Amino acid sequence: MFHSQSQDDLILREQMNQQQQQMEALLALVHQSNPPISNTKLGEFEPSTKLWSDYWARFETSTKANSISDDRRAEIFLTNQCSMVNKLFKSGTTADATQIRYMSMDEIATNVAE
Repeated sequence: MFHSQSQDDLILREQMNQQQQQMEALLALVHQSNPPISNTKLGEFEPSTKLWSDYWARFETSTKANSISDDRRAEIFLTNQCSMVNKLFKSGTTADATQIRYMSMDEIATNVAE
């Protein structure tokens, strides 16, 4: 069965409209499952003036309050640290500098607490 050019155009527009609606529905699902993180700036841990246990408690509260998933906590922690803390942290671990970013939050917490 052959369609005229106007019928083909109409079918194409309808298909494009359906695809647009499907994409919008998928994007809505993605935003629901991984909401944007609003306030992750906790401030860095300053070993000379702050206790690790106090900072850790604030970090835990902040990540829960901002619905930060466990797999993103280490990234959030590391981006909140000043270069001095990162240097101290790197010097206290056996991992080289490029591997620090791949450590789990448990590994980071253990190394910083020591």
